[in-house]
Amino acid sequence: MFGGVYSGKHTNAVTGTSTCPPFFSPLHFGQDIQVCVSSDIQGMSYALPFGGFHSCSSGNPLSLSPAQYEKGSSFPLQCPERYNQFLVTVDEGCIVNYCSNVDFILKYTSQPPILPPYKIRPPMTVNQSESMIIVGPYGTVWTKGDDGTWSKHKAGDMINDNEYIWTFTSEPHNVTDDNGTVIGSTYDGSMRTPSFTGAEVAGFVIGSVFSTALCIAFIAAVGCGVKKYKKKRIARKEAVLYLDKSETGENETAVLVQKLQD
Repeated sequence: MFGGVYSGKHTNAVTGTSTCPPFFSPLHFGQDIQVCVSSDIQGMSYALPFGGFHSCSSGNPLSLSPAQYEKGSSFPLQCPERYNQFLVTVDEGCIVNYCSNVDFILKYTSQPPILPPYKIRPPMTVNQSESMIIVGPYGTVWTKGDDGTWSKHKAGDMINDNEYIWTFTSEPHNVTDDNGTVIGSTYDGSMRTPSFTGAEVAGFVIGSVFSTALCIAFIAAVGCGVKKYKKKRIARKEAVLYLDKSETGENETAVLVQKLQD
Protein backbone atom coordinates (compact mmCIF):
# COMPACT_ATOMS: atom_id res chain seq x y z
CA MET A 1 0.00 0.00 0.00
CA PHE A 2 1.04 3.57 -0.69
CA GLY A 3 0.82 6.11 2.14
CA GLY A 4 2.10 9.23 0.43
CA VAL A 5 5.52 10.72 -0.16
CA TYR A 6 7.54 13.54 1.35
CA SER A 7 10.94 15.17 0.86
CA GLY A 8 13.11 17.85 2.38
CA LYS A 9 10.96 20.57 0.76
CA HIS A 10 7.48 19.00 0.67
CA THR A 11 5.41 17.35 3.39
CA ASN A 12 3.28 14.24 3.13
CA ALA A 13 -0.24 15.09 1.94
CA VAL A 14 -1.69 12.37 4.21
CA THR A 15 -0.09 13.48 7.48
CA GLY A 16 0.67 17.12 6.69
CA THR A 17 4.18 16.61 8.09
CA SER A 18 7.43 14.96 7.05
CA THR A 19 6.30 11.60 8.45
CA CYS A 20 4.44 8.51 7.32
CA PRO A 21 0.93 7.53 8.47
CA PRO A 22 0.49 4.88 11.16
CA PHE A 23 1.46 1.35 10.10
CA PHE A 24 3.57 2.75 7.21
CA SER A 25 7.35 2.82 6.91
CA PRO A 26 9.48 5.23 4.87
CA LEU A 27 11.35 3.85 1.89
CA HIS A 28 14.29 6.02 0.76
CA PHE A 29 14.07 7.05 -2.86
CA GLY A 30 16.45 9.36 -4.73
CA GLN A 31 18.39 12.02 -2.86
CA ASP A 32 15.99 13.05 -0.07
CA ILE A 33 12.64 11.49 -1.01
CA GLN A 34 10.81 9.17 1.39
CA VAL A 35 8.03 6.94 0.04
CA CYS A 36 5.61 5.56 2.65
CA VAL A 37 4.76 1.89 2.08
CA SER A 38 3.02 -0.78 4.13
CA SER A 39 1.78 -4.36 3.89
CA ASP A 40 -0.21 -4.12 7.12
CA ILE A 41 -3.95 -4.21 6.53
CA GLN A 42 -4.46 -1.92 9.51
CA GLY A 43 -3.09 0.95 7.48
CA MET A 44 -5.62 0.59 4.69
CA SER A 45 -7.59 3.63 5.87
CA TYR A 46 -4.53 5.81 5.16
CA ALA A 47 -3.69 4.26 1.80
CA LEU A 48 -3.76 6.30 -1.41
CA PRO A 49 -4.19 5.09 -4.98
CA PHE A 50 -0.75 4.70 -6.49
CA GLY A 51 -0.07 5.27 -10.18
CA GLY A 52 3.70 5.25 -10.29
CA PHE A 53 6.47 7.80 -10.69
CA HIS A 54 7.85 9.65 -13.69
CA SER A 55 10.35 12.42 -14.30
CA CYS A 56 11.73 14.49 -17.16
CA SER A 57 13.96 11.59 -18.22
CA SER A 58 12.31 8.41 -16.85
CA GLY A 59 8.88 7.19 -17.90
CA ASN A 60 6.13 5.54 -15.83
CA PRO A 61 5.76 1.77 -16.37
CA LEU A 62 2.27 1.81 -14.81
CA SER A 63 0.97 4.18 -17.49
CA LEU A 64 1.88 1.81 -20.31
CA SER A 65 -1.25 0.42 -21.99
CA PRO A 66 -1.48 -3.22 -23.16
CA ALA A 67 -1.29 -2.08 -26.78
CA GLN A 68 1.82 -0.05 -26.12
CA TYR A 69 3.33 -2.97 -24.23
CA GLU A 70 2.81 -5.31 -27.21
CA LYS A 71 4.46 -2.78 -29.54
CA GLY A 72 7.44 -2.48 -27.24
CA SER A 73 6.89 1.22 -26.70
CA SER A 74 8.94 3.11 -24.18
CA PHE A 75 7.40 4.15 -20.87
CA PRO A 76 5.30 7.32 -21.25
CA LEU A 77 6.22 10.44 -19.29
CA GLN A 78 2.75 10.69 -17.79
CA CYS A 79 0.30 9.21 -15.30
CA PRO A 80 -2.26 6.49 -16.06
CA GLU A 81 -5.84 7.43 -16.83
CA ARG A 82 -7.91 8.81 -13.91
CA TYR A 83 -4.70 9.65 -12.02
CA ASN A 84 -3.29 13.07 -11.26
CA GLN A 85 0.38 13.93 -11.09
CA PHE A 86 1.86 15.70 -8.07
CA LEU A 87 5.25 17.24 -7.57
CA VAL A 88 7.77 15.31 -5.48
CA THR A 89 10.91 17.36 -6.01
CA VAL A 90 13.06 19.12 -8.59
CA ASP A 91 16.48 17.51 -8.86
CA GLU A 92 19.04 19.57 -10.83
CA GLY A 93 16.29 21.11 -12.95
CA CYS A 94 14.47 17.79 -13.55
CA ILE A 95 10.90 17.54 -12.22
CA VAL A 96 9.94 14.31 -10.43
CA ASN A 97 6.21 13.52 -10.07
CA TYR A 98 4.15 10.81 -8.45
CA CYS A 99 0.71 9.73 -9.59
CA SER A 100 -2.32 9.47 -7.32
CA ASN A 101 -5.93 10.62 -7.15
CA VAL A 102 -6.71 14.12 -5.92
CA ASP A 103 -10.12 13.11 -4.55
CA PHE A 104 -8.53 10.71 -2.06
CA ILE A 105 -5.89 13.26 -1.03
CA LEU A 106 -8.53 15.91 -0.30
CA LYS A 107 -9.90 13.63 2.43
CA TYR A 108 -6.77 14.37 4.48
CA THR A 109 -6.05 17.98 3.61
CA SER A 110 -7.83 21.01 2.19
CA GLN A 111 -4.64 22.02 0.36
CA PRO A 112 -3.57 19.27 -2.03
CA PRO A 113 0.05 18.92 -3.18
CA ILE A 114 1.34 21.16 -5.92
CA LEU A 115 -0.31 20.46 -9.25
CA PRO A 116 1.10 21.30 -12.68
CA PRO A 117 2.01 23.47 -14.43
CA TYR A 118 5.20 24.01 -12.45
CA LYS A 119 7.45 27.04 -12.63
CA ILE A 120 11.07 26.45 -11.70
CA ARG A 121 12.69 29.39 -9.96
CA PRO A 122 15.59 30.64 -12.12
CA PRO A 123 19.06 30.55 -10.58
CA MET A 124 20.52 33.69 -9.03
CA THR A 125 22.61 35.56 -11.56
CA VAL A 126 24.63 38.73 -11.44
CA ASN A 127 22.78 41.76 -12.75
CA GLN A 128 24.16 42.14 -16.25
CA SER A 129 22.58 45.52 -16.94
CA GLU A 130 24.83 48.45 -17.68
CA SER A 131 23.43 50.64 -14.89
CA MET A 132 26.28 51.81 -12.67
CA ILE A 133 24.59 54.13 -10.15
CA ILE A 134 21.21 54.07 -8.38
CA VAL A 135 20.02 57.06 -6.38
CA GLY A 136 17.45 56.26 -3.69
CA PRO A 137 14.44 58.43 -2.81
CA TYR A 138 16.27 59.90 0.22
CA GLY A 139 19.51 60.63 -1.60
CA THR A 140 21.20 57.27 -0.88
CA VAL A 141 23.67 56.40 -3.64
CA TRP A 142 24.43 52.81 -4.64
CA THR A 143 27.32 52.02 -6.97
CA LYS A 144 27.91 48.90 -9.01
CA GLY A 145 31.36 47.32 -8.88
CA ASP A 146 33.27 45.54 -11.62
CA ASP A 147 32.04 42.14 -10.35
CA GLY A 148 28.37 43.18 -10.68
CA THR A 149 27.69 43.64 -6.95
CA TRP A 150 26.08 46.77 -5.52
CA SER A 151 27.42 48.67 -2.53
CA LYS A 152 26.23 51.72 -0.61
CA HIS A 153 28.39 54.76 -1.32
CA LYS A 154 29.42 56.58 1.85
CA ALA A 155 30.86 60.04 2.29
CA GLY A 156 34.63 59.91 2.09
CA ASP A 157 34.78 56.61 0.19
CA MET A 158 37.30 56.37 -2.60
CA ILE A 159 35.83 56.40 -6.11
CA ASN A 160 37.10 53.63 -8.36
CA ASP A 161 38.71 54.22 -11.71
CA ASN A 162 35.58 53.52 -13.75
CA GLU A 163 33.52 56.07 -11.84
CA TYR A 164 36.32 58.65 -12.20
CA ILE A 165 37.02 58.17 -15.91
CA TRP A 166 33.56 57.54 -17.32
CA THR A 167 30.73 60.07 -17.44
CA PHE A 168 27.05 59.35 -18.04
CA THR A 169 25.27 60.90 -20.99
CA SER A 170 21.71 59.51 -20.71
CA GLU A 171 18.80 60.79 -18.66
CA PRO A 172 17.90 59.12 -15.33
CA HIS A 173 15.04 56.63 -15.18
CA ASN A 174 12.88 55.63 -12.23
CA VAL A 175 13.45 52.22 -10.62
CA THR A 176 10.27 50.49 -9.37
CA ASP A 177 9.57 47.34 -7.39
CA ASP A 178 7.07 44.59 -8.26
CA ASN A 179 4.17 46.76 -7.02
CA GLY A 180 5.13 49.68 -9.22
CA THR A 181 6.42 51.82 -6.34
CA VAL A 182 9.32 54.08 -7.25
CA ILE A 183 12.32 53.16 -5.11
CA GLY A 184 14.99 55.25 -6.81
CA SER A 185 16.50 56.48 -10.04
CA THR A 186 19.07 54.82 -12.27
CA TYR A 187 21.33 56.09 -15.01
CA ASP A 188 21.85 54.03 -18.14
CA GLY A 189 25.33 52.84 -18.91
CA SER A 190 25.61 54.88 -22.11
CA MET A 191 28.96 56.41 -21.37
CA ARG A 192 31.59 58.48 -23.06
CA THR A 193 35.19 59.28 -22.24
CA PRO A 194 35.92 62.89 -21.37
CA SER A 195 37.66 64.82 -24.18
CA PHE A 196 40.89 66.68 -23.47
CA THR A 197 42.56 69.48 -25.44
CA GLY A 198 46.15 69.30 -26.65
CA ALA A 199 47.29 71.74 -23.96
CA GLU A 200 45.69 69.61 -21.22
CA VAL A 201 47.37 66.47 -22.52
CA ALA A 202 50.74 68.26 -22.66
CA GLY A 203 50.23 69.52 -19.12
CA PHE A 204 49.54 66.00 -17.88
CA VAL A 205 52.69 64.65 -19.56
CA ILE A 206 54.96 67.46 -18.30
CA GLY A 207 53.55 67.18 -14.78
CA SER A 208 54.16 63.42 -14.74
CA VAL A 209 57.77 63.79 -15.98
CA PHE A 210 58.50 66.55 -13.46
CA SER A 211 57.07 64.51 -10.57
CA THR A 212 59.13 61.48 -11.58
CA ALA A 213 62.35 63.51 -11.81
CA LEU A 214 61.69 65.12 -8.44
CA CYS A 215 61.23 61.72 -6.80
CA ILE A 216 64.49 60.39 -8.31
CA ALA A 217 66.44 63.47 -7.12
CA PHE A 218 65.03 63.14 -3.61
CA ILE A 219 65.98 59.46 -3.41
CA ALA A 220 69.53 60.20 -4.67
CA ALA A 221 69.99 62.98 -2.10
CA VAL A 222 68.89 60.73 0.72
CA GLY A 223 71.29 58.00 -0.45
CA CYS A 224 74.26 60.39 -0.56
CA GLY A 225 73.47 61.75 2.91
CA VAL A 226 73.36 58.27 4.40
CA LYS A 227 76.67 57.34 2.76
CA LYS A 228 78.46 60.44 4.10
CA TYR A 229 77.07 59.85 7.57
CA LYS A 230 78.45 56.30 7.61
CA LYS A 231 81.93 57.49 6.52
CA LYS A 232 82.07 60.15 9.28
CA ARG A 233 80.99 57.60 11.87
CA ILE A 234 83.75 55.15 10.85
CA ALA A 235 86.43 57.90 10.89
CA ARG A 236 85.38 59.06 14.36
CA LYS A 237 85.55 55.50 15.68
CA GLU A 238 89.08 55.01 14.30
CA ALA A 239 90.31 58.29 15.84
CA VAL A 240 88.99 57.39 19.28
CA LEU A 241 90.56 53.93 19.05
CA TYR A 242 93.96 55.41 18.13
CA LEU A 243 93.94 57.80 21.09
CA ASP A 244 93.04 55.02 23.48
CA LYS A 245 95.92 52.86 22.28
CA SER A 246 98.41 55.74 22.53
CA GLU A 247 97.49 56.44 26.15
CA THR A 248 98.08 52.79 27.12
CA GLY A 249 101.52 52.81 25.51
CA GLU A 250 100.83 50.27 22.76
CA ASN A 251 102.88 50.59 19.59
CA GLU A 252 101.52 51.66 16.23
CA THR A 253 101.67 48.11 14.90
CA ALA A 254 99.19 46.92 17.52
CA VAL A 255 96.92 49.84 16.69
CA LEU A 256 97.06 48.96 13.00
CA VAL A 257 96.23 45.32 13.70
CA GLN A 258 93.27 46.37 15.82
CA LYS A 259 92.02 48.66 13.04
CA LEU A 260 92.26 45.88 10.49
CA GLN A 261 90.33 43.52 12.75
CA ASP A 262 87.56 46.09 13.21
